[in-house]
Formats: sequence, structure tokens, C-alpha cells
Amino acid sequence: MYEGIYPFRLISQTGCGESFEGVAVAADMYHLQKVKAFIGPYCGAEMDAVARMAAFWNIPIIGYMAASNSLSDKKAYPTLARVSLRTTSSIAEATSALLRHYGWYKVAIVTNAGSLAYDRTYAFEEVFHSRKIKVVKKIVFDEWADAKAMIASGFLHDLKTSARIVICLFSNTRDTSREFLTAANSQGMSVNEFAYILPWLQVTV
Repeated sequence: MYEGIYPFRLISQTGCGESFEGVAVAADMYHLQKVKAFIGPYCGAEMDAVARMAAFWNIPIIGYMAASNSLSDKKAYPTLARVSLRTTSSIAEATSALLRHYGWYKVAIVTNAGSLAYDRTYAFEEVFHSRKIKVVKKIVFDEWADAKAMIASGFLHDLKTSARIVICLFSNTRDTSREFLTAANSQGMSVNEFAYILPWLQVTV
């Protein structure tokens, strides 16, 4: 072994499913497999629990998709480090700054079902609340809804009468955003009358 180079082994197990299994997996990895550090889980709910466990065990944990601002509390999560160049919270803060710059304090959020979209939406709502930006309407489509399904849901009519500034927080950003904008345009919600903000589009195209 060369000086300054240390051998290590990666152990990977699935988390962030429907049954909150990532927490049990973390306990198994620590007690039985004797891991010395965690990377993830990626979803906010399990990251909160596992990061608290890691703090109790006094081992490092790295969050690569950590979303919530609450995870920055070093008293609650003393061993947690977040390394993403574009954390959800930082993107939410940037979006908030844009809205405040133009004096837009009432917005709607359009999202879809699924853990990634949920985490993004939660983080944005948290930041918007702290910045006095009011979410007057939140619409949640099915995770794989296309333009036809979005129109059939009737949600676009509710959106049309609620807000002119629409924040799009989809998990499958590019494809779902395209379907949504197609559906919205067909219902008379053109970009001439509505402002659509897609915070993640530059990351996924």
C-alpha cells in the first residue's frame, strides 16, 4: 500500500422505497457489515432518519441529493456533509430571489407524484415560506401523466384561475415539462399570459 492511499470497499443496498427500508438497511450495514461512512440515501425522508442515526454512531454521512434546509442544522446532523453543486435548497433560494426581483409574491406549483418530486416541492415550499412568497395553488399530476392525461384531469382549469406565475417541479424534468407546457398551451395558457419557471431544465437537457 502506497503512503497516503487507503484501501476501501463500497457496499451498496437499495433504499428510498415505499416501506422506508433505507433506515433498516442503514442499521444493518452499521451493525452487521461494520461500515464506517454512508453515502445517501438520496430521498429526504430517509436521509433525515439515517443522518440522525449516523450522528448517534458518530460516523460521516454524505448527502448527494439532500433537499431540505433543515438538514443544514449542524446540531441535529453534526456528521452530515452535502456535496451537490446544485442542492435543491440552493436552487429554491435562487428561484425565490428571481421572484422577489420581479415582485412576484403569489405563485402556483405544478409537480407530480413520486419521492424526487415530493422532496423538491417540500424544499421549495420551505424556502418560499421563509421568503414570504405565497403558494396559492399546488397541483400534483400522476408521475407519468402525458399532455392528454393532464388536460383530462381538469387541474389546468383550476391553475388558470389561480395564478399567473407557475413553478414546474417535475421529477422527469424535460419530458414532463414538455407534456405540461403542451397541455397548458392547448388550454389557452400561453407564455404571453403566464410565466413558467423550470428551475432544473438546464441540468437535464
